[in-house]
This record gives sequence, C-alpha cells and structure tokens, in this order.
Amino acid sequence: MQSTLKLTCAAFGLLLTGACATTPPPQAELTKAAGQVTAAEALDAERVPQARLHLELAREQIARAEQLIEDGDNDEARRAITRASADAELARALAVEDTTRREAEEAQTRLDQLRKEAM
Repeated sequence: MQSTLKLTCAAFGLLLTGACATTPPPQAELTKAAGQVTAAEALDAERVPQARLHLELAREQIARAEQLIEDGDNDEARRAITRASADAELARALAVEDTTRREAEEAQTRLDQLRKEAM
C-alpha cells in the first residue's frame, strides 16, 4: 500500500513538473515576423493607407511579443507573433495590389493615348 502511495505521489510530482514547464522563446518566429515587416516596408506599404495601418499593427504586436518573451510568457508571445505575421503579410499584399492597380491604370492610359494617336 505504501509503495503504491509513493508511486502515485511520484507520478503526480512528475505531472506537475511537466505542467509547469514553459515553452521555449519563439525567437525564430519573431525573426520571421520582423522579416515580413521588412518585406512590406520594401514594397513601400507605408504609401497605402490600409497597408500602413496593418504595418503599424504588426510592429505593435512584435514589440508586445518582445516584451512578453522578456516577461517569460512565451505562449502569449507566440500568439502576438502570429497576429504580427498576419498583419505584415496583409500589408505586403495590399502594397502589391496597389502597385499592380496603379500599373494597370497607367497601361490603360497609355493604350488610350495610342488609340487616339492612331485615329
């Protein structure tokens, strides 16, 4: 009986130790999110109002994640990084869409001019 009690206590202790273990800091994910912000910046996302908003949100979430990592809350930091990545990717996509739209409008204007000249 006593050996069963000792075994149960040992198993419970191991369970508690495992439950209290923290996840490692999400440094790789943080670096990737920061890279996504840089990629959006390189596409001049700041010039597109909606993209600028999402870029700023991404920067805020990265700063929040850095603070959470410093505080040891790696799980919440990982969630902030996920939000930062999504916002940075959306900023990048909006910048690409804006550039593509402007290029299409310019091409249409040139085409219209050529048609007028051909008449």
